Amino acid sequence: MATTETIRSLRIWIYDLSPGISYKNFYTYLYASLISIALFSAMGFLQPYVLNANLGIPRAQQGLISGNLGVLSEIVTLFLIKPFGSLSDRIGRVPVLIIGVLALGLGYAFYPTADTLNDLYISRSIWAVGAAAAASTLAAITTDIPQNHCRGKLIGAGNVFNNIGILMVTLGLSQIPLYLMDNGTDARRAGQVAYWVLSSFCLLSTYIFYKGFDGPVLSKPSAGKKDIKFLDLLTNGFMEAKNPRILLAYIVSLTARADLTLKGTYIALWAVQSGMAQGFSPAKAMQQAGFVFGFMMVVGIITHFSWGFFFDRVNRVTATAISMFFGAAGYMSMYFVPSPLDFNYLPFFALLSIGSATSIAVSIGLSGQESSPQNRGSIMGMIGLFGAVGIMITQFIGGRLFDAWGPSWPFIIVGIFQAFIMIIAIIVRILAPGGKEGKQKLAKNI
Repeated sequence: MATTETIRSLRIWIYDLSPGISYKNFYTYLYASLISIALFSAMGFLQPYVLNANLGIPRAQQGLISGNLGVLSEIVTLFLIKPFGSLSDRIGRVPVLIIGVLALGLGYAFYPTADTLNDLYISRSIWAVGAAAAASTLAAITTDIPQNHCRGKLIGAGNVFNNIGILMVTLGLSQIPLYLMDNGTDARRAGQVAYWVLSSFCLLSTYIFYKGFDGPVLSKPSAGKKDIKFLDLLTNGFMEAKNPRILLAYIVSLTARADLTLKGTYIALWAVQSGMAQGFSPAKAMQQAGFVFGFMMVVGIITHFSWGFFFDRVNRVTATAISMFFGAAGYMSMYFVPSPLDFNYLPFFALLSIGSATSIAVSIGLSGQESSPQNRGSIMGMIGLFGAVGIMITQFIGGRLFDAWGPSWPFIIVGIFQAFIMIIAIIVRILAPGGKEGKQKLAKNI
């Protein structure tokens, strides 16, 4: 009976699930998509509030400190995300995921109690351990759940839930400090409550993941994985880079994950500074920023849903080049924006959302298409590793450019880099397109 259940392949609406994936696994994945990106992005979104309300950091130093906190977080991630991805191949996805979400909760619990910058650095490091474990594992689960021919559509659905989750943060969580302050709570305590709500969601999510991701595919390693040496799992992701399409996915992830932190950190900081210059309190400015993020998320939801169908119907390297075009255009358009709180410039933020919504989908979808199940966690770990490098670079450079050249420059630099990635994608499309076209090209060369 167990054998029959393991090899059974289920279908939900337009999604064909991989053998052994249950309906409960599928719906838990949708919940994970809803809550996970919200837990990742909320740190950067709420951080300007802590810098102002808790520590009173001068405005001229906030970009630098935000960048340094981001760099510290990514150094931790850089060392841990690949081992966590490989560990999930060896012991199963769920144990590593639960460790990660619990660490995220601890980071959120301690962060708003900071009295010094050192306190922030320690709490951010704890949070980063959780982010490394959860991000690499959830990326692997995303490729485990569907069969290859509908992977793009499922990634699109997952990203729709991502955006709904971020809407919960930006339109819901961002309102908590102002609401509490209007009812007599001091600014520091109001911010702490917002963070502790996130910590509570982390605790609740560990139970949901433990119960919902049961079964042999996700909770335990497949037969034979325990026999693979852990060191081999660590090196598998590097070895897979000889496939030019997997290498392209790695390169795309340099900016795909950086996108989330850039928007969460620097648009929020830009908005808070702009609002305070207009006489708003940090809480009021955060509330206004929430509407901008809400608009971007709505655009992202529409894009994710439609992009999934497009992604499954065209060569995925072609889709990658198109995604990088939109990303470059959206990021560089920030040059023309005087303030995120000026709603006349919402079309530019819509373009930014279209580009950013597609980049993470093409990175995970392209690598998932090319990877084998036994190496999938290692490859997703590499996706995370390259993403960590990208975040570290953009945070280090971005924070300094934010203070020195202006708040739009962190985005402009990333836009220029995405234009270069678009060129790389076009070259790969010509020389190694993959699929039927790749086989035909290979046959001609032979």
